[in-house]
Amino acid sequence: MTAALTAFAQGADSHDFAVHHAGVAAEHLLKAYLSSLHPALTVEAKDFDSLLHATGHGTHASAPASRAKTIGLVEAHARAHKILRKQIPVDQRALLPVANARNGVAHSGIHDIAEASPVTRLSGPGGSDAPAGCHTRRMSMESAHGRAVDPEELLLRTDWSSVEHCCPNVAPATPAILRQLLDDDARNQGPALRDLQHAVTHQNTFYSATAPAASFVAAILGHPRTLAIVTDKRRGEASHSAEEPGFFLRVGLLAWLGSTAEDANEESPAGYAVDIEAFRVLRPTLFDANHPFLTDREPEIRRAALASALPLLTSPLLAHHVDSLRKDVHALAADDSPYRRGAIETLARWGEDVTPFQQDMDMQVHAEGCTDDPPF
Repeated sequence: MTAALTAFAQGADSHDFAVHHAGVAAEHLLKAYLSSLHPALTVEAKDFDSLLHATGHGTHASAPASRAKTIGLVEAHARAHKILRKQIPVDQRALLPVANARNGVAHSGIHDIAEASPVTRLSGPGGSDAPAGCHTRRMSMESAHGRAVDPEELLLRTDWSSVEHCCPNVAPATPAILRQLLDDDARNQGPALRDLQHAVTHQNTFYSATAPAASFVAAILGHPRTLAIVTDKRRGEASHSAEEPGFFLRVGLLAWLGSTAEDANEESPAGYAVDIEAFRVLRPTLFDANHPFLTDREPEIRRAALASALPLLTSPLLAHHVDSLRKDVHALAADDSPYRRGAIETLARWGEDVTPFQQDMDMQVHAEGCTDDPPF
């Protein structure tokens, strides 16, 4: 909801983004309340497989949980209103501008400008209070670092049928890719990372699945299985070398988040504006997820975390972290690692003299004839 109000404050050019996120936030809030009573209250009543999953009997379902069909905003409001009644001051008539504007942007890329103001009034102070008894959890490292995360529960937070990556008929579905990242076999985890890179952000493009995938990846960074040593080779796939060098999956995930953040910082990123902005508003959350690993005991994870954090700092909400990271960025810029160039470019963006670092790098390139490649 904060993202919606921020976008509305930026003027008419951002109203489509504002109404879209106001609608999504309202839907998630209502579903969170219904789920706190019982998950079955959020699924389509006529979809039996979805009901089986929601009632804990998913083993009998003929479709996976990732295909569960849930209700939309209007129905979620209707169900919650029947339970809470006067505790929800917004009736269905007042809700319709939110639903109509959100659906217009999501499905057609347009909305009635006249509906923008009612939407923001409903989204503002007093209109965004959680229903009584509703306890929601923010998807950040506070919920993933230090205690167990349920990947299936995280996946159910997104209606994956409404988003897509580049190649829905070729690559695995996004939730299948994300689920396989935490497979108990490292030989499956590495290829899942490659699918994440090649499908969810194909050719540096933002898709509707990019932001929710990034949220999931951020939330699982602390999962023990991200410490698996992986390569991106599939079983039986030929390698160009006798021994394919492995790396921590956590390093690869941090690198993916960082490179996607770099793409979002471009003047004209590839993809639809709503998908790009959906990722950009995640930057504070991604930084929070990244932050614990800036002091990780594994040097490679520390360096990857810092390199991943740097493009996120372009968000005005994160500018206050610059001074506390400056010393570490200087060290990374002087380090002989694949992240060196990004650190130098960051220092230059901060207005620092990077001539000594550039001269040193030029000498290294001249001596070796090439630059280092990332370890993944």
